[in-house]
Amino acid sequence: MEFPINYKIYEEVAAGGVVIKKNKSGIFFAIVYRNQMNDVVIPKGHQKKGEDLLKTALREVKEETGFIATPVIYLTNTSYTVKDDKKKTILIRPVYWFLMKYKSGSPRRKNKEVIKVEWIPLSKAGIKLLSYPNEKKVVGLAAKYYQ
Repeated sequence: MEFPINYKIYEEVAAGGVVIKKNKSGIFFAIVYRNQMNDVVIPKGHQKKGEDLLKTALREVKEETGFIATPVIYLTNTSYTVKDDKKKTILIRPVYWFLMKYKSGSPRRKNKEVIKVEWIPLSKAGIKLLSYPNEKKVVGLAAKYYQ
């Protein structure tokens, strides 16, 4: 990707998780309907100073979903870029993804960022609900772990 030379370029590292819940009805993963972005995502967020990537992912899962999860494996990393023409900035955001098992907690209540949190079947139809291709690929990798 090419960037205009007069833009300031920043990097913000993030981490997140594919949270899995198994029961008699099947295997499900947690999705977040976000308000400001009007999208459907798996939980992720920026890394705080001095925080390792797994700690970031676990914290963001709890903040965005209300769930406490147990890490299973590191899945992969993705990245995306956000260009802001008004501020003349470009944000490059690498995201490190972990597979996690649901441990406890209730879906987060609606707030300014989150409309709702749902458990969706870990299936092609469920994965199609996600807004971004890179997150669909990440959940696809998680699904392979359960085949």
